[in-house]
Amino acid sequence: MTPAWCWPLLLAAAILRGAQPGTIEIDTREWRAEPVRHFYIHGVVNGDTRFRVCLPEKAAWKGRVIQYLGGAFGGYELTGDAGVALSAGAVYVESNQGHIGRFLTASPNDSHTELQYEASYATLQYAKSRAVEFYGIEPSYVYVHGDSGGGMRASGLLERFPKSYDGAIGYVGVGSPTALIPKYSRYEEFCYKIASKTQAMADAVRPGGSGDPFAVLSTGDQRAALRAVLLNGFPARQLEQLSPSLVSAQLIDAMFRVADPDFVSEFWRNRGNAGLEGFSGKVRAIQASTIDTGIPQVAGALTNYSIRFASGAAAGTWRPIVFNKDSSVTLSPYAPDASSVKPGDGFEIDNRELMAWRSYYRYLGPDSPARRPESVVRMLSGDGRPLGQFKGKLMVLYSVDDPYAWASFAVDYDRMVWARQGTSAKERYRLYFFERIPHGPVTRPLWEIPWGGARQKALIDLIAWVERGVPPPPGTSYRVNELNQVVLPAGAAARAGLQPVAVVTANGTPDRLEIRAGQEVVFRVSAADPDNELEQFEIDYFGTGTGGEKQPAGGRSASAIFRHTYEKPGAHFANVRTTDKSGISNLAYVRVIVHQGE
Repeated sequence: MTPAWCWPLLLAAAILRGAQPGTIEIDTREWRAEPVRHFYIHGVVNGDTRFRVCLPEKAAWKGRVIQYLGGAFGGYELTGDAGVALSAGAVYVESNQGHIGRFLTASPNDSHTELQYEASYATLQYAKSRAVEFYGIEPSYVYVHGDSGGGMRASGLLERFPKSYDGAIGYVGVGSPTALIPKYSRYEEFCYKIASKTQAMADAVRPGGSGDPFAVLSTGDQRAALRAVLLNGFPARQLEQLSPSLVSAQLIDAMFRVADPDFVSEFWRNRGNAGLEGFSGKVRAIQASTIDTGIPQVAGALTNYSIRFASGAAAGTWRPIVFNKDSSVTLSPYAPDASSVKPGDGFEIDNRELMAWRSYYRYLGPDSPARRPESVVRMLSGDGRPLGQFKGKLMVLYSVDDPYAWASFAVDYDRMVWARQGTSAKERYRLYFFERIPHGPVTRPLWEIPWGGARQKALIDLIAWVERGVPPPPGTSYRVNELNQVVLPAGAAARAGLQPVAVVTANGTPDRLEIRAGQEVVFRVSAADPDNELEQFEIDYFGTGTGGEKQPAGGRSASAIFRHTYEKPGAHFANVRTTDKSGISNLAYVRVIVHQGE
């Protein structure tokens, strides 16, 4: 066992391997009562890696350390739920992962390797040293989990440090974060060409629709664009949300200001002014991250355009635009704030960075005549990380309906794991797919459900797998169709995984029913759960997303009957939410068209 006094030295060694300053400053050390009694430490490593460590009382500690990694690029150390870890008898550690705030800078400390793993690994070593000091023995088990970009980095820590981490969970994120770069670049090249057709395409793929989103497109160019978007990985059931993405604003900022700052100027030097659009003026007013340009524009037309300041304190800097309405533009939250901008400052708005971004993926392939420098390409290929190779346990939770972290990213990593580990992967790896779950909080309650108890169940199952050798339920079965869409089996037994599956019919008809006003509809629900007992059915007759009549459910399979009479004409997506005893839900729909009664 390593003596307690050695841990700070090991921490310093870890930091210095990344050529970091190696400073540690603690600003808070105190006992806190909430959410359970624990000792709280807050400090800063290397001048910009803020972190917190929460240590449960000695009698409550079970020899565990749980590290949480926030999403996107990180930037904050207070976003995770320390209570879950403390309740599990674990020391909790979270950091901002190497930089302060949402935006990245070009400072020496914000290197690619520090942001991906060095800062997180250093703060873990500090937490372990405090555990040895606090409890007198080394931690027996170390786990790391994270959301989105944090999930990708969690899998990376498990791969890079096999002696330090016993298990990891990636929620809506796994593999190399830089894998998003070429896919999102290509997505932006095509998505805007069909953005005006999103509602019609979305209706086609909803329950009771035609099932063919291509049929509503009027030109061959539009159909080719939709095909390219789907083949790139965008989920077909989310076509309503097909639009220039805030993810691109983050990636444009990260690549063109930090990782590959020469590309935009080289792109336009070789291209001339072809495709350049923009205008200039003076700031009329500013409030927070919204600037009134005084020049009206069509709403949303400037998404992912950029504003550059020509005078004032911010002169020479630029920011991505995430939305515009009338004469106001809203700046990306993933770029430096605009607090130094004042009314009267000159600006230029154009699509220089956006046009370069739409073509960027073309410069990354091995056959590209203008391939980017090897340092950039190497970073995008994983920067030496042993992708898909790990010795601890890894669980991945992904939604097939996530419009931001597409299921195709999980498929790419899944294939890599099985190719590199063979059948032995089943001893240390699970991929669980879910339906109807968004990337973040629920914003469209008719079509989306929260993760519910899935995340907590995954952590409990991971601990049991690592510490007691209890294997979790089998991963979700899936196939990938000709349009690169992840397709799940219809039945729970064939699908496996963690999420219940239900089917609902209206008057014996699946998907779509047309009736006259005043006619009673009988909804029959049948459901099954692959690994748990069912608990409840809840039907929403009008598709409001606010819930409705409930019936209890029990056992691994169950059924129910609901009755409703529609009195007024209209179209509704009646839906049933089925929930199991872990709090994991799923939705099933039937479209009910009510015509005027005779």
